[in-house]
This record gives sequence, structure tokens and C-alpha cells, in this order.
Amino acid sequence: MSELCYDTLRLTTVCALIDGSSGSDARDRTAARSRGAEMRAAEPQQMELDSLARFCAEETERFFRDRESDPRFCFEIFRRALGKGDQRAWDAIYRQYWPLVAGWIAAHPEITRSGGEIQEYVNRTFERMWAAVPPSRFHNFRDLRSILAYLKMCAHSAVVEDARKAAAFNRMVALDALPEEADPAPASTADSPPDRVAFAHELREKLWGLVDARLQDDRERLVVRCLFELDLRPKTILTRYPGVFHDVREIYRIRQVVLERLARDPNLRALVGEDT
Repeated sequence: MSELCYDTLRLTTVCALIDGSSGSDARDRTAARSRGAEMRAAEPQQMELDSLARFCAEETERFFRDRESDPRFCFEIFRRALGKGDQRAWDAIYRQYWPLVAGWIAAHPEITRSGGEIQEYVNRTFERMWAAVPPSRFHNFRDLRSILAYLKMCAHSAVVEDARKAAAFNRMVALDALPEEADPAPASTADSPPDRVAFAHELREKLWGLVDARLQDDRERLVVRCLFELDLRPKTILTRYPGVFHDVREIYRIRQVVLERLARDPNLRALVGEDT
């Protein structure tokens, strides 16, 4: 092939690339203009929920890609869910935002101490918000940012409250870890190994006697034993004892009720030194 043919081929290739790039840029500009016109023409309050959910998902993805986004669609779904009590809208909110809430909870510094599982805290976060924001209070939210800030606060509260209750109960359980055997090191008569062993047994019996007396049925006793003595996760308990509990959420509910009851008990609080 002659040099002229090679030059012609290279020139043709470069022109094709330029034309392709220009065409791509033109398509992007056309799509951007089309989207802008569609956004301006959209009236979220007049849209069907399915369309709103689609727009909300698209705009949320744009936001997390650091691109220009329109928050009106997500805000409108929240307005219908919380301001109007629309259950279908609330379901759409859950589907859209549960990954975000799960991320907040997974990154929370107290999640390990709380003793719970992420999915359960996600559910409780949405339950908290639904219960705390009746239609009459929705007007307090100015925009989507303020709504999501409140949702994040609900997630934080769900984790922290459980962490505090679990910590209080763990202080009680820690009494059960007092030494069973005599200390081999020499000790004074007042603090001799037999005295320490007897004291440990006395505290252990008193602690679990108080706890057991405040448990109302065999299912509560089973949950406490599995969670705090055997260190089992709720999913493991459900599998190990089929037919005893309906689902994992029931185990969490029993745990919550028991911890709240024990945390209020003055005798248990005095035993772990929480009362002055």
C-alpha cells in the first residue's frame, strides 16, 4: 500500500474517532437537556407512586455519584408516608433507604456492644420514625436532608439504647464470672481463698436468683440463658429451638422486655452498684 493510502487511512480513522466522540458528547448533551426538561415539567405531588419511586431511586443514585440530583421525588414519598399515613409509600421508603440505614448501623461504634443484628436495628429504626412522626408533625421537616438526618438519629438511638441495656446486664453477668477456684497466691485470713470462693458462690446464687424471679415464663428464661450464658445469636436460638419462637424478631422483643424490666429493678441495680 502506498504512503498516500496509509495517510488517507489514518486521516479517515482520526475523523471517525472525532465524529464518534462528537456524537457521544452530543448525545450526552441531548440527554442532559431532556432530563432537565423532564425534571422541570415533573410535578411530584401529581405523580403515581411507582413513578415517584423510580425517580427517587434514580436521583438518589445520582446524588451518591456526586452528580446534580433532584430531591423532590424522595421528599414527596416521605410526605405521603408520614404526612398522609400512606402504607404503600412507607413500603417504598423502606425499600429505597434500608441499605443506607444498614450502612449507618454497621458503622456505628456501639454495634458490637449492643448485642443485636443489623437487620433488626434497620427494622426498629423505621418503626421508631413511623411512631415518632405523626402526620401533624411532618411539616417540621423542611427538606429531604432534614428527614434523613432524623432517620439517622433514629438508627443511632436504637443501637445506643440496646448497648446501654446490654452493658447494665453484662455487669450483672460479670458477677457470675467470679473465680470458682482458690487463689494460689498467699492471702490474709480476712481474704483467704475459701472466703473468696464462698463469697463468689453467694453472689452468683443471689444474682441469678433475683434474675430468675423476675422472668415471667420459660421462654424468657430460655432467651436469657441462650443470650447471656451461652452467648448464642438470635438466629442460632431460633434454629436450635424450632417451634418455640415464631421468628427472630420475637426473640429480640423478649430480650428487650427482659432487659428493660431488669434495668428498673432496684434490688438488681443495688447489687451491681448502680444505685447510690
